[in-house]
Amino acid sequence: MTLSFHKQRHRHMYTNRDIDPRWYTKLSSFVTLENKEIVDVGCGAGLYTAHLAEKGASITGVDFSEPMLETARKNAPHLRFTKGDAYELPFEDQSIDVVFARAVTHHLDDLDPFLLEAKRILRVGGHVVIQNRTPEDCRVQGSPGHVRGYLLELFPELQDLENKRRVPKESLIDQLQTTGFQSCFSRTLWEIHQVYPSVAEWADSIYKREGRSILHELSEEQLEKYVTHVKKGVTTGQTIIDQNRWTVFIGSKEN
Repeated sequence: MTLSFHKQRHRHMYTNRDIDPRWYTKLSSFVTLENKEIVDVGCGAGLYTAHLAEKGASITGVDFSEPMLETARKNAPHLRFTKGDAYELPFEDQSIDVVFARAVTHHLDDLDPFLLEAKRILRVGGHVVIQNRTPEDCRVQGSPGHVRGYLLELFPELQDLENKRRVPKESLIDQLQTTGFQSCFSRTLWEIHQVYPSVAEWADSIYKREGRSILHELSEEQLEKYVTHVKKGVTTGQTIIDQNRWTVFIGSKEN
């Protein structure tokens, strides 16, 4: 039951949470974002688009899903959102300071066309910023503070899926360099996905498959097994801090 981003019923799946306040602080320590002209590629319902705008960026959200864009425009009518494809971004050459893509690249069949498009629209001195999980990030052991980690321990077939769709750190750095980016580097970033006051509220979000495309790969029975496993490791009334390890990749257009 793979997730389709074009279905109306999924248009709110990435909106029902707050962004970890440490996220921007950490990300902006890697690259300057304030007062920059930014394109948020694969913006979805615009959660991060709006957050970056609040921090002072001039930003446009781009997504290929009209239902997602409808939600983004409703939630942030003062911001710019446009329909577009990562392989054919609707912007002029050398018109953008930062091309930002969070949790997007594992949905792309080929990264090179996207990276070349990013380089095309970036001004000299601009940056491409990719935040995603590597296979190594996905293999971080499960714990009460990293409940997603239990998924791959319980269902090894999901590790096979992640290995196929996630790019190893060294490979993505190589692709950035091959497509013409310079001064390329990566950094690890831990981000709180959501804080749940109780395990019951967390379980409800899992049953609804909220906010995580990988949950759509599981059957109802597998979801129940996952929830039961996590409940065994927490006490009644315990707050669930659902956080994940990411890798941020940054490349500079220097000529």
